[in-house]
Amino acid sequence: AESSPAASPLAALPAAGSSPPAATTMAKSTRNSRRKRMRQSEALASAPPAAAPEPSRSDLFERLLSHSQYLEGLISMVPPKFYFAPDPDQVAKKFQKHVKKAAAVPKHQLKVEARERKKARLNVAEQLSVPEEIQRLHELEQQQQPPPAAAAAAAAVAVDAAAAAATAVRRLLRLPL
Repeated sequence: AESSPAASPLAALPAAGSSPPAATTMAKSTRNSRRKRMRQSEALASAPPAAAPEPSRSDLFERLLSHSQYLEGLISMVPPKFYFAPDPDQVAKKFQKHVKKAAAVPKHQLKVEARERKKARLNVAEQLSVPEEIQRLHELEQQQQPPPAAAAAAAAVAVDAAAAAATAVRRLLRLPL
């Protein structure tokens, strides 16, 4: 009974010439695959990067245009009241209540005006988007600028005034003109 191969401690050892147990084989194959992957990653890291083809001018223009449209879409989602500085008169009215008394206006008229302002504020169809508001402000600035002839004349007057001031300073300091 004691001679059974399952009971002997030597039965657990592999016989000479037979293959090792499966667990040992798995460990070796895993180690070998790790080494192989490490060699491949080292080879990739040491290799010079492949030169990417340069995009054409039209491709760059199309990308720039698509990015521009995307950003304009994002900006148009922001209400203009958060994007632009408020009117200084409205700010003064809101925070400096007792600085300047308003002219006597009937209560009914004040209520009607307040109602109209609220309707205009809540009416989304009539509100301008940020790009439209920027365009409107740009047009207002162009209207307020003097015509080119008047601007040139004003610049000439400013140059003459600066020259006269420089001459006066030189005379005071007794420098040669």
